[in-house]
Amino acid sequence: MKKFILISMLGIFFPVSFFAQSVENESLFQKPAQLALAGATVQQSTSQPKSKESKSKPDNAGKKDASEPMNWGTDYWRGTGRLNWWDAGLSGNIESISQKNGQLIGESIDLTDVLNMNTPASVFEFEVWARPSRRNRLIGAFSMSQYYGSVDNIPAEVVYDGDVFPANSSLKSKIASAHGALYYQFLPFANERGGVGPLVGLEYWGLSTKLEAPAQGIKAEQKIDVPVPVIGLAGDYTFGYGIGAWGKFGWMGTGGSGIGDVKFNYIEFDGGFNFKWKLLYAGLGYHYILLDASTGKSGHDGYTKFNLSQSGPMASLGVNF
Repeated sequence: MKKFILISMLGIFFPVSFFAQSVENESLFQKPAQLALAGATVQQSTSQPKSKESKSKPDNAGKKDASEPMNWGTDYWRGTGRLNWWDAGLSGNIESISQKNGQLIGESIDLTDVLNMNTPASVFEFEVWARPSRRNRLIGAFSMSQYYGSVDNIPAEVVYDGDVFPANSSLKSKIASAHGALYYQFLPFANERGGVGPLVGLEYWGLSTKLEAPAQGIKAEQKIDVPVPVIGLAGDYTFGYGIGAWGKFGWMGTGGSGIGDVKFNYIEFDGGFNFKWKLLYAGLGYHYILLDASTGKSGHDGYTKFNLSQSGPMASLGVNF
């Protein structure tokens, strides 16, 4: 029985060991072939990325690293939200005519010479330039301004909206405006550094004025709303090291036709230099607005006119996106 078991174990061991040895020998014999095949495979696999790299080089050749100083400001090219501080001086004249006691009473009043509105106003404007796509841009803005004048003794009487402010009286005045704008711009020339193209849009101006002689108890107020469709041109460009320039020009004049009862002539220009670095936006520029708006018929009852010119330096601080 023991011999049988021993013989059986030997019968199992030798075939298994022979099979293992044969497999090992076979793997040894095949190893050079496998290595050669693996080498060919590795060489083939490494050659494919090379071909891909050679194909991708032309595509990446035009792309520049935005972290390099020459390319600062090009990584966030879709737009900017900024707060503008405008040191805006005011000049021009106002007029309002009303009929009282069968007479038309009113005259043109100079803002600086008569009302002494010589102090510029600090106007804060929130403005957004946004590009939803490379060749399309939206521009929006909103601002409010207030100007004050004070004269202790006016040399001659002042007539406004049917009220007469007598000579030598103390006259206080205020002009306020609310301004909103929305433009669409197409950019035929555009890349990550900026774009230039025509724009169309609509602006709204809410203008109001108040004249008061406290000692005499005389007060006159007037207000008009002016919708202004605008056409123009705008653009911006980053030259290098984050330094760039921008500008916007808008114009519209209705002549004698007007929109409804409102007639106007409008010109706006703002432009300057800016600095962009990652999310930071900072700029210095100049802003000019001329708005000549009126309602009613000149020389008739109910005629009101605002002929206003605002101009001055502007500083901006904002965020790129």
